[in-house]
Amino acid sequence: MTTPMDIYRETIAYLEPSGCLHLIPAALIREYVMANYHMVQAHYELSQSSNVGVNKKDEVVITSFAEMIFKMQKCIYAAWEPIWVIVSQNSERVLDDPEHELMAVIFGGRIRKERKGAVGVGANGHS
Repeated sequence: MTTPMDIYRETIAYLEPSGCLHLIPAALIREYVMANYHMVQAHYELSQSSNVGVNKKDEVVITSFAEMIFKMQKCIYAAWEPIWVIVSQNSERVLDDPEHELMAVIFGGRIRKERKGAVGVGANGHS
């Protein structure tokens, strides 16, 4: 089972190449890690229960637990956004934002363009 320390290590390993880790307040990283950890726990619990049900009108509905998962996903994104703003405004390397890249793929397969003068690996895998 994933622990908060596992998520913390992955997050730090992802952010270190940006050269901006020292600019990100520890509280922001903790908030993101815990939001992510609670989501992992909730996904596990959700996998052990029913995701849909039938209400009194015999309509198929999503259970309130599944609705909670959707709200938790929004919390993760809200916790990640200030971290990503710091990185995107201060990093000299082009890093892919995993949250943004997922949404770009969903909404039309757009790929983030490299900034001029940036050093590092871009979205296309080339430096």
